[in-house]
Amino acid sequence: MTVQKIDWLKRNFITLSNLIILLVLFAKQVAWHQEADDKHEIFEEHRISLSVHMPLEEKIKIFITRNEYNEMGKKLDLINVKVDMLLNNELSKNTK
Repeated sequence: MTVQKIDWLKRNFITLSNLIILLVLFAKQVAWHQEADDKHEIFEEHRISLSVHMPLEEKIKIFITRNEYNEMGKKLDLINVKVDMLLNNELSKNTK
């Protein structure tokens, strides 16, 4: 190398090092962004999948037999009637 090239390199070393640092940081940021996009796509596929995230009505149809479902409905109706009677009794006591 000639003296002139060495002097130019000494004067512009910081500029070259900054450019190299910026290029490396840019490459790292692009790689990080691509990885984040890939993870986001996997997450969206998982979120949309009905085999993993099934609505409650579908789960009831699949995992609870019709007889159990009907019995639960009857029990809940009885409980609601009892609660309604208790509330009416309490309200009538409070109004007297």
